Amino acid sequence: MELKINGRIFDVGQLGPDFVRLRDPADHPPAHGEMMVSIDGHVKRWPVQLPDGVRAGQAHTRLECCTSVSGKAAE
Repeated sequence: MELKINGRIFDVGQLGPDFVRLRDPADHPPAHGEMMVSIDGHVKRWPVQLPDGVRAGQAHTRLECCTSVSGKAAE
């Protein structure tokens, strides 16, 4: 699992319904990003928003699902 924010990739240790636990968090302001999960070679990506950004030393990061460009929620 990975979280991509402005070209930077964070390794995700745990994904919850409204949070991620990052393995090596580093300071980043609030931003839009993209979650990527790969299971048995099947890759799924969806847009997310990090309303509080990421803070170094704080593995738990609040996450919100975003809508796609078409206005529909990501699947």
